[in-house]
Amino acid sequence: MIGTNNIGHQDGTTPQEAAQGILAIVQKLRKQYPQMKIIVLKVFPRDEKPDGKYRKKVDEINVALAFRLQGLPNVTLVDINAGFLDKDGTLPKSIMGDFLHPGKEGYEYWAVKVAPVVAQAFQQYDRQVQPQRQRGNARGENRQPPRN
Repeated sequence: MIGTNNIGHQDGTTPQEAAQGILAIVQKLRKQYPQMKIIVLKVFPRDEKPDGKYRKKVDEINVALAFRLQGLPNVTLVDINAGFLDKDGTLPKSIMGDFLHPGKEGYEYWAVKVAPVVAQAFQQYDRQVQPQRQRGNARGENRQPPRN
């Protein structure tokens, strides 16, 4: 979870600044770990109703994220937000009791939706790294314990 608290405090952070902060974190991770697969979830909806003050700000952050993260290697932006909402755009209390923090049902939905994305990222990473490991092991280098 990243970005939602930036707009919820009285420090005057704009949605654009919040999106820029998320991008800065992604860029730092890419620099330190260039092969790492980075999964960024769009900021989850807030406020009970679609016209809520924070919901509109979250929507602005998410639009900015889509633009700023587009085309970055090894970065995937994932949007699971529609599943948190009723058909009319209302955020049910059963999903987020305080219209900010997921409850049990919200966490369960989140886990189900994100698990395949994480699994795919690991598979992509394994396909990239495995040939490198095999080349290194043929020379007696980079020995890795077998995976279970």
